[in-house]
Amino acid sequence: MKSDREVKLMRRERAKGASQELAAARAGMSVRTVRKYEKLGMLPSQVGKPHTWRTREDPFATDWPWVLEELERDPALQAKTLFELLQASHPGRYGPGQLRTLQRRLAAWRCLHGPERLAMFEQVHEPGRPSSRISPMPPSWASASPARDSRICSFDSVLTYSER
Repeated sequence: MKSDREVKLMRRERAKGASQELAAARAGMSVRTVRKYEKLGMLPSQVGKPHTWRTREDPFATDWPWVLEELERDPALQAKTLFELLQASHPGRYGPGQLRTLQRRLAAWRCLHGPERLAMFEQVHEPGRPSSRISPMPPSWASASPARDSRICSFDSVLTYSER
């Protein structure tokens, strides 16, 4: 498969008036490939379709309910521990190369059904540029007026590396 850079180079050569043969030689591709991308009118990165199908049977399909039971019992279990338990209970069914498959499957399950995670975003502070922050209002302010919602936050704009 050709890269976008090669196809763009071929298109620049063709725009300069070069023949298909010359543009193909300069871009490092065959004349047939030049014709293909001229006919398509797209770059190689735009042509491909995402791979959504499985190439082989899921080796853990029969034991997946047991794995889920173990995860519900102890959500901190690692894939390697579960894999060793599966190997012990079903000798010869799972080879060492299937550990990574179980790790991927558990990671996908944890993203969808696992415990909530705290999201942290790095803040970049540049000197002399204003920065903003959102902080919860103090409880004394919320209790002073019962009509106000205690979830209200304050928005501050500050200059980085200053005390103002």
